[in-house]
Amino acid sequence: MGKKRVFQEERTNQENKKRMKSYYKQIQEPKGLGGAILMGVCKGKISEGLDFSDRAARTVVIVGIPYAYLNDPRVELK
Repeated sequence: MGKKRVFQEERTNQENKKRMKSYYKQIQEPKGLGGAILMGVCKGKISEGLDFSDRAARTVVIVGIPYAYLNDPRVELK
């Protein structure tokens, strides 16, 4: 099997575009050679507006604690 790469979400849109282009190129490699892990943040730049179809996303794993918005009325009451 080929070596798999790990990609992570970047802070700026320009850096993210480059990173996503590299990610898509990596996963298009012939079977057995391609494959990658893409890590992002919930409500981050890559979590909205991108279509992960076919080979782009086979599994999604969410890790962490979903915090409520600071301006949520329930949070303010607490």
